[in-house]
Amino acid sequence: MSKISSYPSKPILEGSDILIGTSAENGQTKNFSVAALSYFAINTWLSNLSWQFIILEPDPIERAAGTISFENFGGQNTAWSDVTKIYINTLMPNGTASINYLSRLIGKAIIFGDRNDLDGYGVFTFDSLTQESGSVYSMSLTYKLGGGVIKALHYYGIQIDVDAIDTDKNYVFSQAVASSIWTVQHNLNKFPSCTMVLSTGQQGYGDVKFIDENNLTITFAGATSGKAYIN
Repeated sequence: MSKISSYPSKPILEGSDILIGTSAENGQTKNFSVAALSYFAINTWLSNLSWQFIILEPDPIERAAGTISFENFGGQNTAWSDVTKIYINTLMPNGTASINYLSRLIGKAIIFGDRNDLDGYGVFTFDSLTQESGSVYSMSLTYKLGGGVIKALHYYGIQIDVDAIDTDKNYVFSQAVASSIWTVQHNLNKFPSCTMVLSTGQQGYGDVKFIDENNLTITFAGATSGKAYIN
């Protein structure tokens, strides 16, 4: 056999390209496609950062590390809107644990994202996490929205829904017609601070009265116009 260095190199690989290697199963020389090796490497990486959905039938004795499943397994092509509870093994295949990570998500809006399909996702309120046995827990969920269906052997990431994170809300109210009382409906669902800037460019000073968490009035000594910055 010629030396490997004597063969021409191929800088750009294709999935159908074949490599020669040794099988760990029996020590025999085997052919391996680049596509198969890539698939193995990606799934090995995903298995330590995501959870594989298992539908095994008949039911296995234990729920494997790094997996999610329904109480009685099965569930291929289940709509996200039908999901209220998921069983999850918080021990990952590489020996690390995810329980502390998941515990921090309780009470928040989370996303189950299909690593194989970006349009396959479910958004839920993560209501509770209950230990069932050892590293296996059940996640109680309230459905909010989703796309696609849950699929067997796909890997799912679990993360917080950043769109549901409360940010500092604000509202700018404009009073175009001069008035001694500005009536402001800000709908911020809180009792905010108010800064008034008059049409002259000067800061205005008025008496702020909160009607409720979404409405207030600002009373000035005389009729004036301008803007109120509600934070």
